Amino acid sequence: MENKISDVLRKQNENELLNEMFANAAGDEDIALREEHIKHFNLGGNRHQAVIYPEPVHFRDPKSGKWQDIDNTLEETVTAIGRRVLRNHAGRVHMEFPVRMDGGNMASITDGNCTFAWRFEQEAQPILATVRTGLQMQKERLIQEQK
Repeated sequence: MENKISDVLRKQNENELLNEMFANAAGDEDIALREEHIKHFNLGGNRHQAVIYPEPVHFRDPKSGKWQDIDNTLEETVTAIGRRVLRNHAGRVHMEFPVRMDGGNMASITDGNCTFAWRFEQEAQPILATVRTGLQMQKERLIQEQK
C-alpha cells in the first residue's frame, strides 16, 4: 500500500514538474503555420502549441500574400502633403489621426482602395488670445454702449 502511495506521489511530482517546464518554455512562433486567428509555437522537445484568439491577430499582406502580425501601435509620420498624423503600424486596415486639428480630416480609415474619412463641414477658426487690462475692457464696454 505504501509503495502505491509513493508511486502516485512520485508521478504527481513528475507531472507537476513537466507542467511547470511546459509553462516556462520559451517557444518560437512557427510563422509558416499562421492563420488569421491562430498562432502556432514550437516549444522544443517535439512539443507544439496552437493558440486560438477570438479576434484576428494576423492579416494577409496584399503584396506578399503572407500572414503578418497586426500591430495597431500608433506612430507619428508625415503624409505626402506634409501633414503630421498618427498612423497604425501594420494591419489590413490603415488608420490615420491628425497630430493637430488643422481643418483636414479628423480621422481616416483605409481598406484596400476604399477610404472612409470625416471632418467638420465648417472648421472653427482659431481665435488668438489677447491680454487686456481692466481699464481697456471698461473703455471697450463704454464704446459698445454708445453705438
